[in-house]
Amino acid sequence: MIKPYGVLTISVVSLSFSAIFVRFSESDPIVIAAYRTLFATLMILPLLYVERGSLSVKIRDVGIMLGIGVILAIHLGLWITSVTLTSVANSVILVQIHPIFVGVLGCIILREKQSSRSVLGIGLGFLGILVMTGLPSASLPQERLGHGHQLHRGEGDLAQGSGCRDLHRHCGLGEG
Repeated sequence: MIKPYGVLTISVVSLSFSAIFVRFSESDPIVIAAYRTLFATLMILPLLYVERGSLSVKIRDVGIMLGIGVILAIHLGLWITSVTLTSVANSVILVQIHPIFVGVLGCIILREKQSSRSVLGIGLGFLGILVMTGLPSASLPQERLGHGHQLHRGEGDLAQGSGCRDLHRHCGLGEG
């Protein structure tokens, strides 16, 4: 039996440092995303085989996995690009705003009622996003990045917001 707490600890530590490692890398963001997915798959497959005794998959599930893979590729491509265009702090915080999307879209699409505490939390979340991203870029110190790129916070924040939206789609497909 696989020890879940050990795997979880390794995962949390790895994810915690990923934005920093992305920033230090001089590779193209899409290459980083491809290798990140490849190495994660290579580490998970043996564990799956040990747990299930087989790697067989139903044909129906292949289509679902391909759809999830495309959405994950979009998410990782946008997120890793955002790390190169904005600050690590903005990128990491903005990737975690999916509860705001869930609350707002649940209200609009599913007609879910939100409690006053949820509405307050969503409002404060949006206010925090505005404070983080709404400052004129001329007032922020400019950073030089590898490959002669200039740090453009607004572009990176926009890419990150899109990446967060795609992460939400990925999580939603994976639930079924």
